[in-house]
Amino acid sequence: MFVGPSLKKYAKEKGMKISKDFVYGEIDGYMVTVVEGFDIKILSVSCKAYGDEKVAEILKTLDLKKKFSVSDYEIFEDGIQLTFKEIRGIIPIAAMSKIKSFLEIILPKLKENCVIGLENCAECSESINNESETKIVMRNGFVHKVHSDCVQDLSDTDAEKTEATPKPKNNLVRGTVGGLLGTTFGAFCLWNGLFWGASLLSLDGIVIIASCCALAPVFVGLFSERCYNWFGGKLCKSGVVSLCVCQPIGYVVGYPLMAFFSCIVLVIRYFIKKGLEFELQAFSEKFMVVAKVLLVEKSMYMESFFWFFVVCIATVSLLTGPYAFLRKYVNQNLESMKVSKVIE
Repeated sequence: MFVGPSLKKYAKEKGMKISKDFVYGEIDGYMVTVVEGFDIKILSVSCKAYGDEKVAEILKTLDLKKKFSVSDYEIFEDGIQLTFKEIRGIIPIAAMSKIKSFLEIILPKLKENCVIGLENCAECSESINNESETKIVMRNGFVHKVHSDCVQDLSDTDAEKTEATPKPKNNLVRGTVGGLLGTTFGAFCLWNGLFWGASLLSLDGIVIIASCCALAPVFVGLFSERCYNWFGGKLCKSGVVSLCVCQPIGYVVGYPLMAFFSCIVLVIRYFIKKGLEFELQAFSEKFMVVAKVLLVEKSMYMESFFWFFVVCIATVSLLTGPYAFLRKYVNQNLESMKVSKVIE
């Protein structure tokens, strides 16, 4: 996860603390937490809002989806949590402005309706009389202020959850092999489609390349990411790097495999068309002739266009497979915010 520039700027304006993965701080008597993922920001306000019909009514009347781009919200026992959608790279600042506008409206309304905030412990609900005897903790995506004595209860509950749900093993090497095989197989199919399309349809290869560039690399990228998972690779930073490396290698390796396969098919077609018997020596001699033409005399490896094409389609694959993987990784890590831990 990460904290973007617009969120950092807002945190500094409000005197909030910036953690590695989120920002948090007191605003108008309530503890506010903002977590940033890919295409989403999750806002959590620590308060005793569960079962309060007034709070539910306020949220319903705010037209959250249209006015604030809120895709989902939920009222928990220890606060309210909202998911703001955004288009990263195009209007990320707009999403932050929506959060600002929402907080300017909701926090005064919570106060008007006497919704309990930082004056009470979020764990035991008792009044906080001594600030020096409190701790700031993270739980279920919320940052709370609790009594020091209540921290142990949170730790015990979290330990029980950890024991009950062991983490699956991550086999990065096998996952990388799977990703490479997936990209190579996808590239092999793509190269064959281009080769036989140009040969059989007698069309300009550039026209076919242009049409295939639009869609085929997308499927190659997604298939590579899926193969990484099938071979035991799990979501992690190393997995993102692994898939990025696999893309160009797979396309380069896929071409000679396509050429080898095409040589066999062309030689078989030649023998069938001429009505010749399949003798090993004759087949081998013809295979070498065809292979020499494809791999040596007409080798695309020697053409600058080949490498330009590899870069283009590998880039498209990078924008689908590894990007989709990275998006899953970042948003899955939002689950780590549900772990109970002491922040300060």
